[in-house]
Amino acid sequence: MRLVTARFLWRNIKYAILIIFIAAAVLTSSPDAWNQTMFAAPMIGLYLISIVIAWIVGPKNDTRSSRRADSTKLRLVFAATVIDQTRRRR
Repeated sequence: MRLVTARFLWRNIKYAILIIFIAAAVLTSSPDAWNQTMFAAPMIGLYLISIVIAWIVGPKNDTRSSRRADSTKLRLVFAATVIDQTRRRR
């Protein structure tokens, strides 16, 4: 569905870690930092795994090659239009 990309997830990892630690602080029953860290560690691991999965599943085509293909298609459409207009004038 292309909602998130690996680049987006990697760029926002600092915010994700902050939110994960806030959630761990709310969800743990004790005010101990060790318990909070132990609760947050699996969530951070899952976030890193999601970055890897998004990188593997993400689109592999280069944006430059897709732009090049679009410009080639545009040239073909333009050439077809010119040829069609030339034929109609004769």
